Amino acid sequence: MTEAIEPETQILAGEEALKLWRKGPAEWNNWVNLHHGWKISFYGVDFSSERESEGELSFSGYDFGNNNVDFYEATFGDGKVDFSEATFGDGIVTFFKANFGDGNVDFTAANFGDNNVNFSEATFGDGIVTFFKANFGDGNVDFTAANFGDNNVNFSEATFGVGNVNLSGTKFGVGNVSFIGTTFADGDVDFSAANFGIGNVNLSGTKFGSGKVDFSDATFGDSVVSFFGATFGDGNVDFSDATFGDGNVDFSDATFGDGNVDFSDATFGDGNVDFSDATFGDGNVDFSDATFGDGNVDFSDATFGDGNVDFSDATFGDGNVDFSDATFGDGNVDFSDATFGDGNVDFSDATFGDGNVDFSYANFGDGNVNFSEATFGAGNLDFSRAKFGSGKVDFSKANFRDGNVTFFLANFGDGEVDFYGATFGDGNVDFSDATFGDGNVDFLGTTFGDGNVNFFAATFGDGNVNFTEANFGAGNLDFYAANFGDGNVNFDLVTLCDGSVIFTEAKLATLYFNPTTIGACRIEAEDLSIKNRAVFEFPLSAEALTFLSLQGASFDGPLRLSGNIGTIPDLRATRSTHQVDLSALKVNLRRVWQWRSWPPKLSPVAEDPTDGAKSGRLKEIAETNRDHHAALRFSADENRARRWRETSWLGSVLDMAFSVCSDYGQNILRPLAALLIFTVVFTLLYKAMKTPVSADVGSMWEEALLLSVSNSVPFLPQSSILRTDAIDVLYCGTPSLAVYAIMIAQGVFSFIFLFLVGLGLRNRFRL
Repeated sequence: MTEAIEPETQILAGEEALKLWRKGPAEWNNWVNLHHGWKISFYGVDFSSERESEGELSFSGYDFGNNNVDFYEATFGDGKVDFSEATFGDGIVTFFKANFGDGNVDFTAANFGDNNVNFSEATFGDGIVTFFKANFGDGNVDFTAANFGDNNVNFSEATFGVGNVNLSGTKFGVGNVSFIGTTFADGDVDFSAANFGIGNVNLSGTKFGSGKVDFSDATFGDSVVSFFGATFGDGNVDFSDATFGDGNVDFSDATFGDGNVDFSDATFGDGNVDFSDATFGDGNVDFSDATFGDGNVDFSDATFGDGNVDFSDATFGDGNVDFSDATFGDGNVDFSDATFGDGNVDFSDATFGDGNVDFSYANFGDGNVNFSEATFGAGNLDFSRAKFGSGKVDFSKANFRDGNVTFFLANFGDGEVDFYGATFGDGNVDFSDATFGDGNVDFLGTTFGDGNVNFFAATFGDGNVNFTEANFGAGNLDFYAANFGDGNVNFDLVTLCDGSVIFTEAKLATLYFNPTTIGACRIEAEDLSIKNRAVFEFPLSAEALTFLSLQGASFDGPLRLSGNIGTIPDLRATRSTHQVDLSALKVNLRRVWQWRSWPPKLSPVAEDPTDGAKSGRLKEIAETNRDHHAALRFSADENRARRWRETSWLGSVLDMAFSVCSDYGQNILRPLAALLIFTVVFTLLYKAMKTPVSADVGSMWEEALLLSVSNSVPFLPQSSILRTDAIDVLYCGTPSLAVYAIMIAQGVFSFIFLFLVGLGLRNRFRL
């Protein structure tokens, strides 16, 4: 051959190219080295005639120069085709519609330049196809609609440049497809509508650049699909409408960049789906309308960025669904209308950011649902109209921040519902119209913030409902029209702050209400209905209680009210078929001064004009139960409450005197002390008004004292004699009109005080 370099526009093609190729790589490479800019074309060449009994066609080690290389519609026979370590320059390389037979096709360590590489619509037979460690430059790489046969396809450790890589519509056979450790640069990678056969698909450790990665509408067979440890750049990742077979799907330890990740409408078979330890960037993650089979779905320890996470309308099979220890960013998390099968659903120790978390209309199967020790951010949490199966629902030690939490119209199955040790922030907590099954409902040690806690019209089954040691903030606690089953309802050792506690029209079997601390709150339980035992035991701090009403309540079992409360409880129109125990109940009549009134009010006036009727009802109940001492206490409160309001002014004055002197017959010491004081006072008066005589002063004091004592207890036999002798000594037998007036006054007061002492003794020792 000539040593001269031909013009760059010339082309080596057809028979001339074949002749040179037949001479082997040394002659070929030498020629190409001298004609480096020539185009090389095997367009339409049929290489099958170049084989001997399906022998190998070798291009291994061939250098194809720096211009276009064309195998357009070339036909390779059924033997091996070897392009291993072949070198292509920066021209376009095309195998468009090339037809490879059933032998192996080997591009191992082939080196492509920075121009486009086109294998679109190429057909590979049933041999192994390998691009292991192949190096593609920065041009586009196109395998669109390529058809691979029923053997393995291997792109492991291949390197792609910044151009786009397109395998859309590519069809793979029954062999394994491997991109293990493959590196894609920043171009788009497109597997949309690709059809993978029944072999394993392995992209473990694959690195994708910042371009879009598209597997939308791709179809995977029933073998394992693995993206274990794969790294995706900041471009969008799209698996929407992809179909996975019944093999396991593994994205564990995969890392996604800040682009959106889309698995919407994807269909997974019955194999396990594993995203454990996967890391998602700040883009949106979308599994809406995705369908998972009966295998386990694992997102444990997965980390989501600040984009929205959407599993709305997703359908999970009967395998376990695991989001334990998952971390969600500040975007919204949406599982609304999601359907879970009968496997367990686990969000234990999961951490949610400040976005809204939505499980509204979610449908859980009969497995356990576990949110124990989960942490929710400042966004709202919505389980409204969610439906739970017969498994346990566990929110024990969950931490809710200041967002609203709603289980409105949620339906809990017959499993246990556990909020033990949970902490709610200052947002509202809403269980209104929720339905609980026959399992126990446990809020033991739960802490509620200052928002309202609402169980309005909630329905509980026959299990126990336990709020022992729960801590309620300043918001209202509302059980209006709630319907409890046959289990016990327990509020032992709860802490109530300044909000209202409402049990109006609630229906319970057994109630134990024994708070350890009560603030300035109101308890409203009008028309409450309790079938069995009802116990209300109030602590010392209940003196801050501002309102307690059981008006119209119905008790078909024993009722006990005890403790010191800061108001008059309203039991008017209550009905009880058993004894009502008020023996340990101490109440406080709230009264205020009314200074600007006429006639003047000489003592404070009851704040609530109905306190008189309330106290009268308490007295009536105590009398019915033959609890005389309690009846006296409530009668006294009734009189004080009616004073100045219902009682006339003069009657109120007398009532006030009765209260001061003997606490309405409950106090013996007061009238007895008053009697003694008056005896001393009248002794002084009798001594001061004596008639001057020669008797010594000492005898005058004795006679004055005897006169005062005998006049205080005139019913004693000796009183008349002592009184006559004292009058003779002090007044020479002729006392003045003033002395008689004083004696009459003392007699009146003494009679009153003696009557009050007797009344007190009667009340104290009455059987």
